[in-house]
Amino acid sequence: DSLLGAYLRRMISAGLDSRIDPYFFEEGADPVQRFKAWLERWQPDSVIATHSRPVMAWLKQLKLRVPGDIGVATLTNHHLEDGCAGIRCDSAKLGGLGIEMLVGLMHRGETGVPDDPHEVLLGGDWLDGRTLGR
Repeated sequence: DSLLGAYLRRMISAGLDSRIDPYFFEEGADPVQRFKAWLERWQPDSVIATHSRPVMAWLKQLKLRVPGDIGVATLTNHHLEDGCAGIRCDSAKLGGLGIEMLVGLMHRGETGVPDDPHEVLLGGDWLDGRTLGR
């Protein structure tokens, strides 16, 4: 949700003429046909996906070449192994930060849902892949 919020905030500040509505997967609907309609309406050069595998499969069904016709980037580590370009977060560092937070809660004797919850942001690295053109 925070990614969507950041995207929508940027689109609002960019002005309505340059806005591209995000595509949302809906259960029960034909995702390939809905995605095709979305592509035809917005005609993006590239797609940023939280789950690139289904997007890549839909593009293949639509006979669109990646990256020839459209580029794809992912925001999830496990799809980077498929050769998809995107942001890689170091899983070991993320796990270590989670352990640090847990140990801190234990030292303070805190249990249950925290009264003052907070988040830790860990930056990622960009990995080039075969799904984006140059």
